[in-house]
Amino acid sequence: MSKWILHTHCEVEQKTFLISSAAVLLGGLTLILLWRIVQTHLVPWIKQRCTLAPASGQPTENEERTDGRTDVSTRVRHFVELLLSAQSFMGRVLFIAADDKLKFWLELTSIVDFFTITPVFISVYLRKNWLGLRFLRALRLLELPKILQLLKITTTSSAIKLSNLLAVFLSCWLTAAGFIHLLENSGDPWLEDNVHHMDYFQCIYLLMVTFSTVGYGDTTAETTLGRIFIILSIIGGMVLFASQVPEIAHIVGSHKKYSGFHVVAGGRKHVVVVGHFTMDSVTSFIREFLHEDRGNITTDVLFIGEILPTLELEALIKCNIQSTFFHGSVLDHKDLIRVKMENVDAVLVFANRYCSNPDHEDATNIRRVASIKTYYPHVRVITQILQTHNKAHVQNIPSWDWRIGDSILCLSELKLGFMAQGCLVPGLSTLLTNLCSMKVDAEVKQGSWQWHFLDGSSNSLMTEILSNAFVGMSFSDACRLCFVKMNIVLMAIEYRTSEGFSILVNPSAHVVLQENTTGFFIARSLADVQRASLYCSLCHANIIDPLLIRKCACKQRAAHYQVSDHYLLTSVRSRSLGVLPTSDYRPSTSEQKGSSNPTLDSTGMFHWCKAVPLKQATLTHQTAAQMEFQNHIVVSLFGYIGLQDFVMPLRTSNFSYQELKPVIFLGPLRHLRREWKSIQHFPKLFVFPGSGLSCANLRAVNIYQCSMCVVMSSNWTHRTKYLEDTECTQATRNVRSMQFKTRIGNTAALLLPSDGKEPVCRIPVITKLNDASNITFIQQEMPADHKRPVTNAIFTTAFASGSVFSASFLDCLMSVTYYSCNILPLLQTLVTGGSTPELEEQLADDYALKMSQHNTKHFAPQDRSKLSLIPLNAQGMSDINGNTYGELFCSALACGIICFGVYRLFDESNQCQTRYVIARPGKDFPLQATDLLYCLVPCREQTCPLKFGAEKSSETSQGRNQIHQLFHSSEILTSIV
Repeated sequence: MSKWILHTHCEVEQKTFLISSAAVLLGGLTLILLWRIVQTHLVPWIKQRCTLAPASGQPTENEERTDGRTDVSTRVRHFVELLLSAQSFMGRVLFIAADDKLKFWLELTSIVDFFTITPVFISVYLRKNWLGLRFLRALRLLELPKILQLLKITTTSSAIKLSNLLAVFLSCWLTAAGFIHLLENSGDPWLEDNVHHMDYFQCIYLLMVTFSTVGYGDTTAETTLGRIFIILSIIGGMVLFASQVPEIAHIVGSHKKYSGFHVVAGGRKHVVVVGHFTMDSVTSFIREFLHEDRGNITTDVLFIGEILPTLELEALIKCNIQSTFFHGSVLDHKDLIRVKMENVDAVLVFANRYCSNPDHEDATNIRRVASIKTYYPHVRVITQILQTHNKAHVQNIPSWDWRIGDSILCLSELKLGFMAQGCLVPGLSTLLTNLCSMKVDAEVKQGSWQWHFLDGSSNSLMTEILSNAFVGMSFSDACRLCFVKMNIVLMAIEYRTSEGFSILVNPSAHVVLQENTTGFFIARSLADVQRASLYCSLCHANIIDPLLIRKCACKQRAAHYQVSDHYLLTSVRSRSLGVLPTSDYRPSTSEQKGSSNPTLDSTGMFHWCKAVPLKQATLTHQTAAQMEFQNHIVVSLFGYIGLQDFVMPLRTSNFSYQELKPVIFLGPLRHLRREWKSIQHFPKLFVFPGSGLSCANLRAVNIYQCSMCVVMSSNWTHRTKYLEDTECTQATRNVRSMQFKTRIGNTAALLLPSDGKEPVCRIPVITKLNDASNITFIQQEMPADHKRPVTNAIFTTAFASGSVFSASFLDCLMSVTYYSCNILPLLQTLVTGGSTPELEEQLADDYALKMSQHNTKHFAPQDRSKLSLIPLNAQGMSDINGNTYGELFCSALACGIICFGVYRLFDESNQCQTRYVIARPGKDFPLQATDLLYCLVPCREQTCPLKFGAEKSSETSQGRNQIHQLFHSSEILTSIV
């Protein structure tokens, strides 16, 4: 009986504690609602009833009554606020400061105070203690992340997110354990003696085992209310456990994995790669950067990214022991310290080629470069830029310095330059790509076209300082010496002028080599190139075997290493690409007496004309038929391209005006209208509104007699990787399907077979793809020894023939530029037509060319070598002969011509086949009568026996004979160096 009385008494006390807390909550809520009713309805009514006070004099009786009511109202309000202040001074302050009293009263923290603070006062009155709902204080942990942020303990996004997750998980866990503890120790109210004594730790253990779905069964809830709460908590607990715990583990694991510090090992260098990473770009970069042909590489690669890598990218980085990923940003100085930026060998910045806003992407990368240069001005930076006009913003960074190897790789400039040169010299893009990328190991049949193609791709562009034995030689003599003695091809030099440095490709005879001249070579290995710096005219004059050219101790060669500090500090103050400064150029007598004075821009680099309105340049079907275009270039566009970078190499000044080929842009007028302003000063440009997917539009621009058809699309779309080049692949197949029959005779045509029937002629096409893997979707004719489709892009006939070019091929240039900073300027010279500081300044100013002064003659810019594709039976080649590549090289060099590649038929017996590229074959490589030669031809007519624009053959009156002449008869395919 006494036990029952005691249990009943305890229940009464528990209800007292609960009722007091509930009374405070509900009573305060009632008073707040009543006060809102009074303020909303009663106060406005009273104000309307009150009379206005007089303007002056003593206060009236109404004023005194009003003041009295106001004083009483104020006291009542203060009393209510004191009553509702949650029994504490801080609660009163928070309540008074709250804008919305009702919202504050119903907040979670306020409710926790009601059920935890109020029972304290009741326990003092009853002189008894009850734990009750004090476990609700665990919900206060939800405020912990805010406190940590105010104290600036958590500053990073991952730390803030982790603190929020931990606060939610711990507060829910501890609060639920408190409810179990209360229900089990109180028992079911409708049963007697149903109390299950459990301590708080057992309740915590029970919930953890339950939430994790382990369920050992050693501790269970025995009361009905406890079991009901377990059922309800399992639903929310499993969701909480399944979502919060893995995310917490991921943040903790990632933070530990990617937040460390780089440790610099003795004797090892490291480079930092930042920017936009993709699986393809990282794969290409690592393959080129850590290629086994580069020897023993002691350089670590550190990737620092602002977002965590994907699983595929993480696996790729882990597979290379020399690469490591760090989570961070180069905009944060703390992250720069983590990767030891003060000791870095170079920083490489990658751009997102597929972004929707290229200017924003360039601005982001420029900001990264500026951050690096601000904290570490002497660190070498190699950055990719998407748009040409953004190069000036990089060069405006105060600490940007060519002398330490800072380089800008402009993707738009190089891509469109490669495409422009492909219009004039088919296959050149593939040849230069092979010279810049490392050799691909593959098992192919010896003697097959794949074997010759891979053998040519084993050559690379390299640089080396020439020994003093070359000082005073002409370029032709130095080139002959390098080829005969060392089996390497010298194609350009870095020439020191009064205004700085200039890279000259196959310069004129009046240019002689200076001391410490840097040479640009095509060679198979670095050891072959290094012999140019070891050569001594006294010790190695009678040596035939290149392997015997080694370091000697004579004084003539020792002077090569004596380079003054003044030379190192002032050598790269300014640099021209392909052009000598006017002050260093000596025009010949024939040039000075020449009457031809073409209209050029103010720099003398390009042909120029007055602005042509777009309406005047726009063609219709009727006007296009009247002009009867022949030997022209048709450009099929899909989207915004940036045509100025494409047109400039086609309008360089070392072409005569008669040699300029008309260019017809076929595409939507809205895109052409946007770009016309940048190209309106170049001559012989036309616009035809339409689409390359329409055969009628292609016939209207006389596609059958064009010298090249170019298919290009914008890089910046929102499609997936495999749908990027949909329009380009369809347009290319559409153009190739437009074939017609023609009589070829005995000429070596660049045509395709037609199943043993009468040969058919197809329009030559070069396509720009955004993704190299889409090469396989372009229809291509398979050689006779080809049995199945090719998945590797470099083994497709489309790539081997140079009829496609992809921007992904340029990823290897980052590695090439790191190992040799002068290779990139050489490529810019070859594919863009050269540059001068004056031209860079003018383009940076308003991105447009200006007309030169009246009667100004620009001799130096016009004296540039031309890249040419020469058939062996071309007019003027009678003095150049040889059965092997070595014999022909020496014979052509006597005329100032440098042969550095062969364009060969896939099948010599079938002259209707396409061709493939062989870069710099060996000396004993046998030539075929149908071969075409890639050559560097001097521009001066008196030094070159070849005549550009020579007489046409007797077959020019029919069908495709313009194309036959261009590739196989007396004309030479020329492009700019």
